[in-house]
Amino acid sequence: MSLQGGMTMTAEGGAMHRAGMAGGTRMLIDTQGVPDVPVRGYGRSSRTNAWGKAVIGDVSSYYRNKASIDVNKLGDNAEATKSVVQATLTEGP
Repeated sequence: MSLQGGMTMTAEGGAMHRAGMAGGTRMLIDTQGVPDVPVRGYGRSSRTNAWGKAVIGDVSSYYRNKASIDVNKLGDNAEATKSVVQATLTEGP
């Protein structure tokens, strides 16, 4: 068995994620502690971890990016009040 991926940690939390370009731009998604929420950027979807965090690795610096909750895969007992966010990432913390 082999694994490939990365881990992103910040003061707000962190998550493991699929491998992307080394040193590439990533977006940390926070669902305020709600686990197992399906989120996606422009690539394949992933799910938030036990602390409600997910990392999307397919984003660009200096261009508008979009992250969304995949409402088609959202559980029946969950509701998304804001399912899409957009951000232009210009620099790190």
